[in-house]
Amino acid sequence: MIDIDHLTESQLRALNRRIVDRIRLISSMRQQHQMMAFHVGQKVLFLTKEEDVVFGTIVKLNQKSVSVLCDYGTRWKVSPSLLRPMSAKDITPEQLLLD
Repeated sequence: MIDIDHLTESQLRALNRRIVDRIRLISSMRQQHQMMAFHVGQKVLFLTKEEDVVFGTIVKLNQKSVSVLCDYGTRWKVSPSLLRPMSAKDITPEQLLLD
């Protein structure tokens, strides 16, 4: 563990900048790793803030997000951490009637 009690304010600020940069790098690497699990044309689903399930198709992999065209025509930019690949068990009979 680092003993920070003896550091000056400028040293603490420099250390803080390094910590923030490292956290951003780790976050970016995690996001890129999550993004690699998806491809354009893949069927996915995700939950909205209101807990509604949204089904759609990936149309673009952006730098930090994934563009998803939903089955009802709306386009969403979604974090890859919120996406889940759609499987046959995710398709309900009601959805088959809508297609």
